[in-house]
Amino acid sequence: MHVAIANRVSAEKASSLIRTPHAIISITDPDKNFADFGPNENRVDILSLQFYDLEDIRDEMSPQDGAVYAEMFGSGLFSDQQAFQIVEFVEGIKAKVNGFLIHCEAGVSRSAAVAAAIELMVNGSSDRVFQDKRYSPNGYVYRKLLEVWRDFREG
Repeated sequence: MHVAIANRVSAEKASSLIRTPHAIISITDPDKNFADFGPNENRVDILSLQFYDLEDIRDEMSPQDGAVYAEMFGSGLFSDQQAFQIVEFVEGIKAKVNGFLIHCEAGVSRSAAVAAAIELMVNGSSDRVFQDKRYSPNGYVYRKLLEVWRDFREG
């Protein structure tokens, strides 16, 4: 299964050019509009999510600082529900597509983490993403996806 990682601008431009059955996982910041993809008869589906490129570090903070962090970013942190949406999306569509296009704003961290998790679950290894110096996968997103994926499969 081919898993492509892109920044938002590249994904929007490339989305109408893909000539094989594919799906898109679109990740934008909560304070930005969703990405705008041109039409493509080969696109099977799009999953659009909004979350920041942050880790949930509230457990490592004082209660007061944790409350401030939660007030600033809490609703924009990657959630278990969003991880489940990704897992359910991939599991439900992987037999219908030849690949996934995954993007976030910069195409470096959030999309790389999602791509690495998909690579591991669908292709058996996430080495391609972790060894590519262009990417710096968000560890929080990656770990949460793997936890939810494990629970989904056991469940």
